[in-house]
Amino acid sequence: MVTTYQPKNSYFTPERVQKSIKDLITTCYKDREQMLLHYDYSMDAFKKDTENTVLLQEATKTLNVIIKSTEKIVKLLDMVSKSFNKSDESDDFDKLNINTKSLQSFLDQHSN
Repeated sequence: MVTTYQPKNSYFTPERVQKSIKDLITTCYKDREQMLLHYDYSMDAFKKDTENTVLLQEATKTLNVIIKSTEKIVKLLDMVSKSFNKSDESDDFDKLNINTKSLQSFLDQHSN
């Protein structure tokens, strides 16, 4: 008989939220890197065969995926920042071990 998993602690502890955010951002960066490789390949192939419009369409689709992955990160960070009230912002950021400097350094490391 199958039973439903009941966690001992809350689903939304600060540690779980932080790990989920980090995993989502990392996944978006990996997707972006793969799409950049695909874009470079498509554009190189298009330069060799300029009459093949399918390659140009593929490059355009790839750019759309890159833009969407970046938008996901921005939306995620926007949601996190909006979830805190001005009055208790510093306390919540300290509880989650998230601060603007660490987020900015993480984004700078992965923006290349």
